[in-house]
Amino acid sequence: MKRVALITLASLAGLWFVPAIHQDPHYHSFADASVLFGVPHFWNVVSNLPFLLVALDGLKAFRSRGAFVDLWERAAYGLLLLGTAGVAFGSAYYHANPDDERLFWDRLPMAVVFTSLVASTVGERVSSRAGRALLVPLVLLGVGSVLEWRWSGDLRLYGLVQFGAMAALLAMVARYPARYTQEWGVRCLGLFYVLAKLCESFDREVASVIAGGGHPWKHVCAAVAMWCYVEAVARRNPRVGLGGADGGEGSSKRLSSNRDVFSGFGALILTFKRTSIATEFLLEALAGSVVLVYAWQRRVLRSHRDAVPVTPENAV
Repeated sequence: MKRVALITLASLAGLWFVPAIHQDPHYHSFADASVLFGVPHFWNVVSNLPFLLVALDGLKAFRSRGAFVDLWERAAYGLLLLGTAGVAFGSAYYHANPDDERLFWDRLPMAVVFTSLVASTVGERVSSRAGRALLVPLVLLGVGSVLEWRWSGDLRLYGLVQFGAMAALLAMVARYPARYTQEWGVRCLGLFYVLAKLCESFDREVASVIAGGGHPWKHVCAAVAMWCYVEAVARRNPRVGLGGADGGEGSSKRLSSNRDVFSGFGALILTFKRTSIATEFLLEALAGSVVLVYAWQRRVLRSHRDAVPVTPENAV
């Protein structure tokens, strides 16, 4: 644990030696230039509607008796739905007239979705207490990363939040068992997230085949990803023997009624051990995301260099 933590912290410190990542000036040049019913960039705007529909549909999970074992999980899920609804409005507002100022309102709710999802997954798969403890700090980190970009123009922290969140999510799914049924939801979420990124990357290539390009389909794939997750949450139930994961609110009662199995001190050690595992895991995921941020930075610099016209002054 100490060795992993030292290596990971050194990797995170190394991130700040990577040159600042600034917004690609060509980022706002999407393939969709349509104007329909007086709405500019029509397809990029209206394709955000599914996010609102998913958020509204996700409310039904609060009526389920088995969807949440601990109270804090409801709060995390509520933040996720709030962020998803925020994406519908923020992204539509941005795409109506794309620029850096409006992009802030697109990225802010996305950061809430990413970080609340990670905290929920930690609670569901690693440690309920760790997930509860990480919820507020992670969401604040996500919001802070967007503010940092808006104030300084540096995307390193936001890139770390986005790529680190998804790396942590996918790795937790692969490494730890779930304490709820309906695991298909988070797996489909990961699949459609990858499809969304592919649609985003090949925006103009898709435009040669389908009107509007690939970016509207990025929105659709991302909304489907969230629908898979919220639908699974609404249908899930705690697995037998895993209801409280590590001694959450549900399992604390079970521990107190079985003193011959665990003493209070033993339960404390168990909680500390699993919280340490969660911390180690998140550090490993963040270390891996440093590499992803660096690769992203190289891609941004390369795309900017390729977009600069060759003139006698800059020709080599």
